[in-house]
Amino acid sequence: MISGYFNGVVDAVAGNAVVPAALQTYDPAENKTYELGWKAEWLNRRLSTELSAYMIDYTGIQIPATPPAPLITNLVQNVGNATGKGFELTVNFRVSDAFTVGGTYSYTPTEFDSGTVDAGVLRDCGGSSTTIPTAALGFCPSLVFRGNNLPDVSGKPLPRSPNRLASLYGSFETPVGADWTFYARADGSYTGETNVLTIGLLTIPERTLVNARLGLRKGPLDVALWSRNVGDKKYVSAVINQPPLNQTNAQFLPNVSLGERRTIGLTATYSFGD
Repeated sequence: MISGYFNGVVDAVAGNAVVPAALQTYDPAENKTYELGWKAEWLNRRLSTELSAYMIDYTGIQIPATPPAPLITNLVQNVGNATGKGFELTVNFRVSDAFTVGGTYSYTPTEFDSGTVDAGVLRDCGGSSTTIPTAALGFCPSLVFRGNNLPDVSGKPLPRSPNRLASLYGSFETPVGADWTFYARADGSYTGETNVLTIGLLTIPERTLVNARLGLRKGPLDVALWSRNVGDKKYVSAVINQPPLNQTNAQFLPNVSLGERRTIGLTATYSFGD
């Protein structure tokens, strides 16, 4: 369960504009997960597999969302309920005493329940501070909620929740001389595309990253050469909607954060007993 908190009464960034009473606080969010799993070992325990299927029931979801005009500061809001159903598979295989490979794959599509609205994206649907005007009704699906036309996000996926994740790895370890051990490991990770807003419009593209590590170990001493994002891939890690410096402009613009580029390092660690 995620607790509820207080958003505030006024938006200082917007010249102390009053926050509507309905948005000054937000309620606790909860989720219940139901999971069924199966584990097995094969080939004299050289191969292990894990498979799980699950359903996640979200209620009172909290999402930082663009506020209605003339407010500027994002407000956390309870946008409704949602359901996620999916599975996850994990496989590890010891090819030899020195070499092991493995990977994971998960697929978890999510969707908002029927009748869920999100007043936080009114601005993105051509709306005013409280409703979508008749002239803009065709731009976003809408529902009448408490007398106002609000964006209908029924059946839309949860924002910032990629439905596909995967990883692969390979590791190698062998003695070198009498006391030293050489090891090497490479990891690849995949993150699927995901929406930034409840109504879509903006997406964070899918990405695949590779990390690697080479090292020597002798008792408590470990020396390693490593690299993150070996391929120096440019990728988007986050997107938020923010107003431009000119606050008289009501249009919010996407602010894109790029992920960490290739990083190379050399580390040495020494363990001093238990």
